[in-house]
Amino acid sequence: MRFLKRAWQEIRRGENIDLYATIVVAFVVVVLGLVGIVGPAVLTSLTLATLAALAFSTLGNRHRLEDLPHKFANLGQEFFQDEHPVELDGWLASASEVWLVGASLGRTVKTNYTLLSIR
Repeated sequence: MRFLKRAWQEIRRGENIDLYATIVVAFVVVVLGLVGIVGPAVLTSLTLATLAALAFSTLGNRHRLEDLPHKFANLGQEFFQDEHPVELDGWLASASEVWLVGASLGRTVKTNYTLLSIR
């Protein structure tokens, strides 16, 4: 039941419609083949169409994955910097309490020793 709720939510958002359509077509092909309503030629054509839909879906996913590094290439440049912001000295000088969190803060402590020293 959870699967159906999630599938319906994705379809309403316009996501993965091609995959859900492929699943429906695959089930229809199986039922038509089991019941014997259509001949082997039609079943073969429907099977190939289902495989083509899967191939298009896979290509779409591959292109989206290839675009991810370009979208997020500059994501951390503003957050992660080589040097501390200019405002840091003012913040440290006026702070009554400083919490330093990190794996190695040796450079931070050495650079700002005078500002961090106990008054």
